[in-house]
Amino acid sequence: MFEVEQKFNEEMRQIYDKSKELIPPYKPTRFKKMLDQYGGVETANRLLISSSKIPDGFIELYSRGPEALKLTVEYLILKPEYSALFNPDQQEIAKKRLKQLNIELP
Repeated sequence: MFEVEQKFNEEMRQIYDKSKELIPPYKPTRFKKMLDQYGGVETANRLLISSSKIPDGFIELYSRGPEALKLTVEYLILKPEYSALFNPDQQEIAKKRLKQLNIELP
Protein backbone atom coordinates (compact mmCIF):
# COMPACT_ATOMS: atom_id res chain seq x y z
CA MET A 1 0.00 0.00 0.00
CA PHE A 2 2.86 2.37 0.77
CA GLU A 3 4.17 2.11 -2.81
CA VAL A 4 0.74 2.92 -4.23
CA GLU A 5 0.41 5.93 -1.96
CA GLN A 6 3.91 7.09 -2.91
CA LYS A 7 3.08 6.80 -6.63
CA PHE A 8 -0.16 8.70 -6.04
CA ASN A 9 1.79 11.48 -4.30
CA GLU A 10 4.12 11.70 -7.30
CA GLU A 11 1.22 11.95 -9.74
CA MET A 12 -0.42 14.62 -7.59
CA ARG A 13 2.78 16.68 -7.83
CA GLN A 14 2.76 16.16 -11.59
CA ILE A 15 -0.67 17.81 -11.70
CA TYR A 16 1.00 20.97 -10.41
CA ASP A 17 3.87 20.78 -12.91
CA LYS A 18 1.70 19.96 -15.93
CA SER A 19 -0.81 22.70 -15.08
CA LYS A 20 1.90 25.29 -15.55
CA GLU A 21 2.36 24.03 -19.14
CA LEU A 22 -1.26 24.64 -20.13
CA ILE A 23 -2.32 27.49 -22.38
CA PRO A 24 -2.89 29.78 -20.63
CA PRO A 25 -0.69 28.47 -17.83
CA TYR A 26 -2.25 27.71 -14.48
CA LYS A 27 -0.18 27.74 -11.31
CA PRO A 28 -2.24 26.12 -8.53
CA THR A 29 -0.27 27.50 -5.58
CA ARG A 30 -2.87 26.60 -2.91
CA PHE A 31 -2.90 23.05 -4.25
CA LYS A 32 0.91 22.90 -4.03
CA LYS A 33 0.83 24.19 -0.44
CA MET A 34 -1.70 21.52 0.48
CA LEU A 35 0.50 18.83 -1.09
CA ASP A 36 3.51 20.06 0.83
CA GLN A 37 1.57 20.18 4.09
CA TYR A 38 -0.64 17.08 3.87
CA GLY A 39 0.67 14.84 1.10
CA GLY A 40 -1.29 13.58 -1.88
CA VAL A 41 -3.91 11.34 -0.28
CA GLU A 42 -4.92 13.79 2.45
CA THR A 43 -5.03 16.64 -0.07
CA ALA A 44 -7.38 14.58 -2.24
CA ASN A 45 -9.49 13.76 0.82
CA ARG A 46 -9.84 17.44 1.64
CA LEU A 47 -10.76 18.38 -1.92
CA LEU A 48 -13.40 15.65 -2.08
CA ILE A 49 -14.95 16.44 1.29
CA SER A 50 -18.02 18.12 -0.16
CA SER A 51 -19.86 16.99 -3.23
CA SER A 52 -21.71 20.31 -3.44
CA LYS A 53 -18.66 22.60 -3.75
CA ILE A 54 -16.52 22.18 -6.84
CA PRO A 55 -12.93 23.23 -6.06
CA ASP A 56 -11.62 26.39 -7.70
CA GLY A 57 -8.77 24.46 -9.33
CA PHE A 58 -11.25 22.17 -11.07
CA ILE A 59 -12.97 25.23 -12.55
CA GLU A 60 -9.64 26.77 -13.58
CA LEU A 61 -8.64 23.59 -15.38
CA TYR A 62 -12.04 23.34 -17.07
CA SER A 63 -11.58 26.87 -18.43
CA ARG A 64 -8.53 25.57 -20.31
CA GLY A 65 -10.51 22.92 -22.14
CA PRO A 66 -11.90 19.46 -21.46
CA GLU A 67 -8.54 17.74 -21.95
CA ALA A 68 -7.12 19.75 -19.02
CA LEU A 69 -9.58 17.99 -16.70
CA LYS A 70 -7.34 14.95 -16.92
CA LEU A 71 -5.12 16.98 -14.59
CA THR A 72 -7.72 17.04 -11.84
CA VAL A 73 -7.58 15.21 -8.55
CA GLU A 74 -10.98 13.74 -9.48
CA TYR A 75 -9.57 12.13 -12.62
CA LEU A 76 -6.49 10.85 -10.82
CA ILE A 77 -8.31 9.12 -7.97
CA LEU A 78 -10.48 7.22 -10.45
CA LYS A 79 -7.50 5.49 -12.01
CA PRO A 80 -7.82 1.78 -11.16
CA GLU A 81 -4.40 1.62 -9.52
CA TYR A 82 -5.55 4.09 -6.84
CA SER A 83 -8.98 2.64 -6.06
CA ALA A 84 -7.78 1.17 -2.74
CA LEU A 85 -6.83 4.64 -1.46
CA PHE A 86 -10.35 6.08 -1.65
CA ASN A 87 -13.74 4.95 -0.46
CA PRO A 88 -16.77 4.52 -2.77
CA ASP A 89 -18.31 7.83 -1.64
CA GLN A 90 -15.18 9.75 -2.61
CA GLN A 91 -15.01 7.96 -5.95
CA GLU A 92 -18.67 8.78 -6.58
CA ILE A 93 -18.05 12.49 -5.92
CA ALA A 94 -15.17 12.43 -8.41
CA LYS A 95 -17.27 10.60 -11.02
CA LYS A 96 -20.15 13.02 -10.58
CA ARG A 97 -17.95 16.08 -11.12
CA LEU A 98 -16.39 14.66 -14.27
CA LYS A 99 -19.63 13.29 -15.70
CA GLN A 100 -21.35 16.66 -15.29
CA LEU A 101 -18.91 17.95 -17.89
CA ASN A 102 -19.05 14.84 -20.10
CA ILE A 103 -15.44 13.89 -19.36
CA GLU A 104 -14.58 10.28 -20.17
CA LEU A 105 -13.54 8.49 -16.99
CA PRO A 106 -10.16 6.75 -16.78
